[in-house]
Amino acid sequence: MTASFVERLSGVVHDLEQVPYRTGERNARQGFGLRESAIEAAASDAPPRSIEITGLELVVEIWPDAKDGHGSWVTGGTVVGTGPRPASVVAGYVDLLFMSTEGVRRTYYRLLTVDDPDPDVATVRLVECVKEVGHDWRSTWADASTAYTRVSRLPTGVLIAAELDTAEGLAFTRRVMDGVLTGLALESEGVLRVSPYGMARQLTTLSGRGWPLTFGTARRLAFRSAR
Repeated sequence: MTASFVERLSGVVHDLEQVPYRTGERNARQGFGLRESAIEAAASDAPPRSIEITGLELVVEIWPDAKDGHGSWVTGGTVVGTGPRPASVVAGYVDLLFMSTEGVRRTYYRLLTVDDPDPDVATVRLVECVKEVGHDWRSTWADASTAYTRVSRLPTGVLIAAELDTAEGLAFTRRVMDGVLTGLALESEGVLRVSPYGMARQLTTLSGRGWPLTFGTARRLAFRSAR
């Protein structure tokens, strides 16, 4: 199976069997189960189907950090993969930047995505995670048994964000983010349109500012797929 994906935020190209850590650290658990899970899914009885996932759109949500109780997750990146694959198995990487008063916390998630029979639903499995706080703190873990999570596949560039259902909320969000993140447009109440490539270039401008992002809770990953 083809195993070449681009982690847009860091600009680093990884192979499916490589560990996506800048230090190149490895241990017995890192990367465990990803390739095996993909092969197992590809060999399943699910009907073959061609799918091309060309982007993972921006997702932003408030998520208090377990260590210090505050901060915001700024989730962005691009997962690039092409089919056809049996059972439509696509794997890739997502880069999450955690913005806190202590600076940038990077969390790299390794995902295995498997198409759902419902064309409007994608299935995402979290396989691996590495956390990096500053330059001197790092923790890693891998979990090959994490349950599958169903998320909606939305139109290209469109993210439905919860708690943005008032004109005041949208206006405040625009004031906070305007001039900081490019590629953000408020289409209508509750709908954000983003340009993931533009956002990726601008995410680092928030480093160390502890921005009180007010996007509320947005728990949908937006995929664009060509069928």
